[in-house]
Amino acid sequence: MKKRQDEQIICTKSLELTPQNNKKTITNPNYYLSLVKNDCTALEIIPPELITKELCLVALKNNRLKKDIIRYIPHNLLTVDFAISIVEISGLYLKQLPQNIINEGVIIKAISQTLQAIKYIPDNYKTDELYKAAFDNNHKVLKYIEVPSPTLLDYAIDKSPSVI
Repeated sequence: MKKRQDEQIICTKSLELTPQNNKKTITNPNYYLSLVKNDCTALEIIPPELITKELCLVALKNNRLKKDIIRYIPHNLLTVDFAISIVEISGLYLKQLPQNIINEGVIIKAISQTLQAIKYIPDNYKTDELYKAAFDNNHKVLKYIEVPSPTLLDYAIDKSPSVI
Protein backbone atom coordinates (compact mmCIF):
# COMPACT_ATOMS: atom_id res chain seq x y z
CA MET A 1 0.00 0.00 0.00
CA LYS A 2 2.85 2.36 0.87
CA LYS A 3 4.47 1.82 -2.54
CA ARG A 4 1.21 2.70 -4.33
CA GLN A 5 0.89 5.92 -2.29
CA ASP A 6 4.47 6.84 -3.15
CA GLU A 7 3.75 6.24 -6.84
CA GLN A 8 0.69 8.47 -6.66
CA ILE A 9 2.71 11.25 -5.02
CA ILE A 10 5.43 10.95 -7.67
CA CYS A 11 2.83 11.00 -10.43
CA THR A 12 1.09 14.01 -8.91
CA LYS A 13 4.40 15.86 -8.65
CA SER A 14 5.17 14.92 -12.26
CA LEU A 15 1.82 16.22 -13.40
CA GLU A 16 2.54 19.53 -11.71
CA LEU A 17 5.59 19.80 -13.96
CA THR A 18 3.72 19.20 -17.20
CA PRO A 19 4.34 21.39 -20.23
CA GLN A 20 0.96 23.07 -19.78
CA ASN A 21 1.98 24.22 -16.32
CA ASN A 22 5.57 25.14 -17.10
CA LYS A 23 5.15 26.63 -20.59
CA LYS A 24 8.24 24.63 -21.55
CA THR A 25 8.00 21.38 -23.51
CA ILE A 26 9.81 18.41 -22.10
CA THR A 27 11.04 16.26 -24.98
CA ASN A 28 12.47 13.29 -23.09
CA PRO A 29 10.24 10.30 -24.02
CA ASN A 30 11.17 8.52 -20.77
CA TYR A 31 9.55 11.32 -18.81
CA TYR A 32 6.21 10.73 -20.55
CA LEU A 33 6.63 6.97 -20.36
CA SER A 34 6.94 7.19 -16.57
CA LEU A 35 3.86 9.40 -16.45
CA VAL A 36 1.61 6.97 -18.33
CA LYS A 37 3.00 4.01 -16.40
CA ASN A 38 1.79 5.64 -13.20
CA ASP A 39 -1.41 7.16 -14.58
CA CYS A 40 -2.78 6.17 -17.96
CA THR A 41 -4.86 9.36 -18.15
CA ALA A 42 -1.64 11.36 -18.28
CA LEU A 43 -1.80 10.72 -22.02
CA GLU A 44 -4.21 13.66 -22.09
CA ILE A 45 -1.55 16.17 -21.08
CA ILE A 46 1.24 15.01 -23.38
CA PRO A 47 1.75 17.18 -26.46
CA PRO A 48 0.28 15.23 -29.40
CA GLU A 49 3.48 15.48 -31.42
CA LEU A 50 5.32 13.58 -28.66
CA ILE A 51 2.80 10.75 -28.37
CA THR A 52 4.04 7.50 -29.90
CA LYS A 53 2.36 4.15 -30.43
CA GLU A 54 4.58 2.66 -27.72
CA LEU A 55 3.46 5.33 -25.27
CA CYS A 56 -0.18 4.68 -26.15
CA LEU A 57 0.17 0.93 -25.70
CA VAL A 58 1.75 1.42 -22.26
CA ALA A 59 -1.11 3.72 -21.25
CA LEU A 60 -3.71 1.27 -22.56
CA LYS A 61 -2.10 -1.67 -20.74
CA ASN A 62 -2.13 0.32 -17.50
CA ASN A 63 -5.75 1.39 -17.96
CA ARG A 64 -7.21 -0.98 -15.40
CA LEU A 65 -10.53 0.86 -15.19
CA LYS A 66 -10.89 0.95 -19.00
CA LYS A 67 -11.25 4.72 -19.10
CA ASP A 68 -11.79 6.29 -22.50
CA ILE A 69 -8.21 7.26 -23.23
CA ILE A 70 -8.26 6.34 -26.90
CA ARG A 71 -9.65 9.82 -27.54
CA TYR A 72 -6.24 11.22 -26.54
CA ILE A 73 -4.40 9.22 -29.19
CA PRO A 74 -3.57 11.45 -32.17
CA HIS A 75 -5.63 10.56 -35.25
CA ASN A 76 -2.54 10.02 -37.39
CA LEU A 77 -1.58 7.06 -35.15
CA LEU A 78 -4.99 5.41 -35.33
CA THR A 79 -4.69 2.90 -38.14
CA VAL A 80 -6.23 -0.53 -38.65
CA ASP A 81 -2.92 -2.20 -37.70
CA PHE A 82 -2.70 -0.15 -34.53
CA ALA A 83 -6.35 -0.92 -33.74
CA ILE A 84 -5.46 -4.62 -33.81
CA SER A 85 -2.66 -3.98 -31.29
CA ILE A 86 -5.10 -2.03 -29.12
CA VAL A 87 -7.80 -4.74 -29.03
CA GLU A 88 -5.14 -7.37 -28.31
CA ILE A 89 -4.71 -5.59 -24.97
CA SER A 90 -8.46 -5.61 -24.34
CA GLY A 91 -11.19 -6.49 -26.78
CA LEU A 92 -13.41 -4.05 -24.91
CA TYR A 93 -11.46 -1.18 -26.48
CA LEU A 94 -13.49 -1.96 -29.62
CA LYS A 95 -16.17 0.24 -28.08
CA GLN A 96 -13.85 3.27 -28.06
CA LEU A 97 -12.26 2.91 -31.50
CA PRO A 98 -13.28 5.28 -34.28
CA GLN A 99 -15.53 3.59 -36.86
CA ASN A 100 -13.18 4.37 -39.75
CA ILE A 101 -10.46 1.99 -38.47
CA ILE A 102 -12.70 -0.90 -37.51
CA ASN A 103 -12.81 -3.80 -39.93
CA GLU A 104 -13.51 -7.51 -39.72
CA GLY A 105 -9.92 -8.28 -38.68
CA VAL A 106 -10.07 -5.83 -35.77
CA ILE A 107 -13.43 -7.25 -34.68
CA ILE A 108 -12.29 -10.87 -34.83
CA LYS A 109 -9.16 -9.98 -32.83
CA ALA A 110 -11.29 -8.14 -30.23
CA ILE A 111 -13.68 -11.09 -29.88
CA SER A 112 -10.78 -13.54 -29.59
CA GLN A 113 -9.40 -11.41 -26.75
CA THR A 114 -12.77 -11.30 -24.95
CA LEU A 115 -16.12 -12.60 -26.08
CA GLN A 116 -17.80 -9.61 -24.42
CA ALA A 117 -16.46 -7.45 -27.26
CA ILE A 118 -19.29 -8.80 -29.38
CA LYS A 119 -21.54 -6.21 -27.69
CA TYR A 120 -19.57 -3.43 -29.37
CA ILE A 121 -19.59 -4.65 -32.96
CA PRO A 122 -20.91 -1.89 -35.24
CA ASP A 123 -24.25 -2.86 -36.79
CA ASN A 124 -22.89 -2.91 -40.33
CA TYR A 125 -20.52 -5.76 -39.32
CA LYS A 126 -23.11 -7.94 -37.61
CA THR A 127 -23.26 -10.53 -40.36
CA ASP A 128 -23.40 -14.29 -40.45
CA GLU A 129 -20.00 -14.30 -42.15
CA LEU A 130 -18.39 -12.41 -39.29
CA TYR A 131 -20.17 -14.50 -36.68
CA LYS A 132 -19.06 -17.70 -38.47
CA ALA A 133 -15.45 -16.51 -38.38
CA ALA A 134 -15.83 -15.69 -34.68
CA PHE A 135 -17.45 -19.09 -34.08
CA ASP A 136 -14.55 -20.85 -35.81
CA ASN A 137 -12.25 -19.05 -33.38
CA ASN A 138 -14.33 -19.81 -30.27
CA HIS A 139 -17.53 -21.86 -30.15
CA LYS A 140 -18.73 -20.05 -27.03
CA VAL A 141 -19.39 -16.94 -29.12
CA LEU A 142 -22.95 -18.10 -29.77
CA LYS A 143 -23.85 -17.27 -26.16
CA TYR A 144 -23.03 -13.62 -26.81
CA ILE A 145 -24.99 -13.16 -30.03
CA GLU A 146 -28.39 -11.71 -29.17
CA VAL A 147 -30.38 -13.44 -31.91
CA PRO A 148 -28.36 -15.91 -33.97
CA SER A 149 -29.81 -16.43 -37.42
CA PRO A 150 -31.01 -19.87 -38.54
CA THR A 151 -28.10 -19.89 -41.02
CA LEU A 152 -25.61 -19.31 -38.22
CA LEU A 153 -27.22 -21.97 -36.04
CA ASP A 154 -27.09 -24.48 -38.92
CA TYR A 155 -23.42 -23.62 -39.44
CA ALA A 156 -22.69 -24.11 -35.73
CA ILE A 157 -24.47 -27.46 -35.64
CA ASP A 158 -22.59 -28.65 -38.74
CA LYS A 159 -19.25 -27.60 -37.27
CA SER A 160 -19.84 -28.71 -33.69
CA PRO A 161 -23.13 -30.49 -32.93
CA SER A 162 -22.52 -30.46 -29.18
CA VAL A 163 -22.46 -26.66 -29.07
CA ILE A 164 -26.23 -26.23 -29.21
